[in-house]
Amino acid sequence: MTPWVVHWQPIADLVTGQVVGYEALGRVAGREGEGFAAVRAAARGRGGLRRALHALQDHALTHSTDHPLGTHLCLNGRLDLLASLEKAVVSLPPGVAAGLVVEIPEHGGTLSAWDHGLASLRVRGVAVAVDDWGAGAADPLRLVRLRPEWIKLDVALVQQVGTSPEADRLVELLVRRTDPDVTRVIAEGVERPAQVWRLRALGVRFGQGFALAPPGPDRPARVPVPDPLEPLGDLDAPGLALSQLAGVTRADLARLADARTAVAAAAEAAARHTAAWIVRSAVAGPIHLQSDPDRFFGSCTATCWRFCGGRSTARTGSGRDALRPPTSATVWAGPGSRWRTAR
Repeated sequence: MTPWVVHWQPIADLVTGQVVGYEALGRVAGREGEGFAAVRAAARGRGGLRRALHALQDHALTHSTDHPLGTHLCLNGRLDLLASLEKAVVSLPPGVAAGLVVEIPEHGGTLSAWDHGLASLRVRGVAVAVDDWGAGAADPLRLVRLRPEWIKLDVALVQQVGTSPEADRLVELLVRRTDPDVTRVIAEGVERPAQVWRLRALGVRFGQGFALAPPGPDRPARVPVPDPLEPLGDLDAPGLALSQLAGVTRADLARLADARTAVAAAAEAAARHTAAWIVRSAVAGPIHLQSDPDRFFGSCTATCWRFCGGRSTARTGSGRDALRPPTSATVWAGPGSRWRTAR
């Protein structure tokens, strides 16, 4: 009886929590908590690691049709297993191959060898991911030659995000130099909610790790992520991923921030002006409100007029006509009395 089992780790959208794919991870039955180290140890007495990986690959492909519709299945690629993978892909139901992603190590094998080995798989619709990017030389030529649909940031690089300015700059540079409609960036090893915040701010849209969901036998369609709209004060430095999702440019967000500042200043000035008038009127005696419909609202109107640059937000009328006071006056005679309107 084979000891091998496959667990699935979700790859999720860091903004919405929607799962877009699963990485197939080999495990030993009854020792799942030991991770891939248990597979290496058990493989020594069962024909070696290559045979174990071949069995795990077949097991993952057998269940490739069980995933939620529209999600991807990521398989760890090895040059010596590409031929067997191609044979297995041929026997898959139509359309299933288009959901497969072969992960190519960032530092393993020559570019010509991978180009040759992947050619027939790509013809059948299989996508390519450069795995562990940043663990080696972070070679841009490798990205140009392989033209991957996915780039997976190395765990060690992701762990430095938010604590190392150099790591942040490297990640943001990669995001800015890739077309999100062609190549998507995934952060591996997302272990803390704070990393989710930082990765989103740098423009990384997708991630996998224990902060999202651990590997397991189930395949959830959605995972919990921190609410991207919670820190409303972050408009001054919005995340690239959030901006891309809404189709908002940095110029739009800059105008929004300027408008927010202007409105806040106008509201503060109006409040100060009105409060000062109330104090003066209360000291002077009975309050005669003589504008639209009284001086209280007239005070606010005049202040807002000045700070809004003479533009009216009223739905009827325009310009100063929309703010012209009526001829009536509202009078309040003091405590215990009622408002009355004089013509």
